[in-house]
Amino acid sequence: MKSAIEKPQSVCPNCQAKGAALVYLENDVVFKCERCSLNFSTQTESTQIYQQNYFQGPGEHGYANYRNEYKTHYTTFSRRLAQAEKKLGRTGTLLDVGCAYGHLGETAAQTGWKVLWVDISEEAAIQTHKDFDLPAIVCDLKEFPIQKSLFDLITLYDV
Repeated sequence: MKSAIEKPQSVCPNCQAKGAALVYLENDVVFKCERCSLNFSTQTESTQIYQQNYFQGPGEHGYANYRNEYKTHYTTFSRRLAQAEKKLGRTGTLLDVGCAYGHLGETAAQTGWKVLWVDISEEAAIQTHKDFDLPAIVCDLKEFPIQKSLFDLITLYDV
């Protein structure tokens, strides 16, 4: 990752601070909020679907209360991560694409993985960052600003 450069005209979707630092990663752009440290990139129209009512109902699509499903997710993700660790022979660096509220990433972090979360939803990335204080990037996967070769495991559960 190259160092931060001139502040662009950008507003953090988490804390609304203006002038987030612009960080270049492999010829793409990521903004990093100097106030709350959230990383974010450009958005697409589909971000409108994955807002709070998608994760916390009521809504036509989505979940009644995604946060309440953590214990069930923890059990499932622990089993999946153990399989990955067996295959890799170790833990490593995990990219959780479509992180929702970060349940997989938090489970992985508790077992020694280094985790980066990415979701198209500002709501999801902000909640993940607040709940678990680990790096989350708000962007569409097609605009993902980091080399995928940096990761030992990339997950896309329910994406």
